[in-house]
Amino acid sequence: MRGFRGRLLATVVGLVALTSLVLGLGAYLSVAASLRGQQQEAAIDQTNFNVAVLADERLSERPSREEVASSGLIEAIQFRGSDGTIVDFGDVDPLVSGFAVAGAFDRLSPALRALVAGGRVGYERLVIGDKPFLVTGARLQPAGPDFYFFFDGTSTESPITTLGQALLGGGLLLLAIALVAGGAVTRGLLRPVRQAGAAAERIAAGDLSTRLVVASGDEFGAWAASFNRMAASLAETVDDLRTAQARQRAFVADVSHELRTPLTALVQEAGLLRDHLAAMPPDARRAAELLVGDVARLRTLVD
Repeated sequence: MRGFRGRLLATVVGLVALTSLVLGLGAYLSVAASLRGQQQEAAIDQTNFNVAVLADERLSERPSREEVASSGLIEAIQFRGSDGTIVDFGDVDPLVSGFAVAGAFDRLSPALRALVAGGRVGYERLVIGDKPFLVTGARLQPAGPDFYFFFDGTSTESPITTLGQALLGGGLLLLAIALVAGGAVTRGLLRPVRQAGAAAERIAAGDLSTRLVVASGDEFGAWAASFNRMAASLAETVDDLRTAQARQRAFVADVSHELRTPLTALVQEAGLLRDHLAAMPPDARRAAELLVGDVARLRTLVD
């Protein structure tokens, strides 16, 4: 589709697409941030409780790997909703609880480890075995070890993914509707233009009675009325020209008729002069020849 209609339709669809993208992206980011924020807040609260309450009650100030493993702390933490726990002692292998997080220690970012080593609670998101996790970390005061807790993020990420798919599908559907509706709207808007173009072609072909239908009181209706006034003025001008042309022809015919009788006499007289040119003196003969020629040309014009 080319021309103004194509540009108008592309503009309409482009505006709908841009609006859909902005609103959809805004809704997606807002909902995603809200859901993830809720999970992060709950996970951080759980992390603080696990370290400040459960671990503090069951462990000494500097617990060993064996003490943590035999204290029942890991089981208590899992009972409260953690899907995996890693305890980092620094100088020995970390204690890993939960099959899902086996081998995940090496994937923890240096930024998170540094944050936890500094005595602050940190978090990040990881995908382990195609499964999303929220990882939080905190240090058992005063000197460790560092605890990392893994929380299944499926219940958070799944609705976000579903929302994204729904928004994408809705956006595509909206674009299809905009394409169909925009095509209908542009056809309706440009119909008066096409009608005016066809009317102009008929007028150019000689049909001066062509007029547009004034179907509305808006700008297109005013345009149609102006077009009709222009066509009527053009038809009137052409009629005036035709009338003037007919009058001119009648005048010429009348003049020709009035001149025919005296011209006939002049022709006869010129014929007599032509018959006697040889007997005339040279000066008179030249004047007579000019007169005979002028009378002949005048007769040609009148006839």
